[in-house]
Amino acid sequence: MCYGAVVPNGYGAAYNPHPDNIVVVISCWRTNPNNNASKFAEMLDSAFTEMRELVLSNPQLAKQPSNEPVEWSIAKSLGADVGLNVTG
Repeated sequence: MCYGAVVPNGYGAAYNPHPDNIVVVISCWRTNPNNNASKFAEMLDSAFTEMRELVLSNPQLAKQPSNEPVEWSIAKSLGADVGLNVTG
């Protein structure tokens, strides 16, 4: 599982959620001195840790059903007909 960076000044990221963790693979072009996949991974890990702590600090709120739709995509929210059919 991996996605390569599409542009020289960007990152490629793939994720695979599991019940107790999320596996993330990050890539970038080494030819760009401003790219740093390790730093990106550290910041992402920090963000995931903060989100986990927020959820665990209020378990009753975390158990409430979401008002968000089960079916959602950025393209669809922008009006694209993507034929997305997700059931949860």
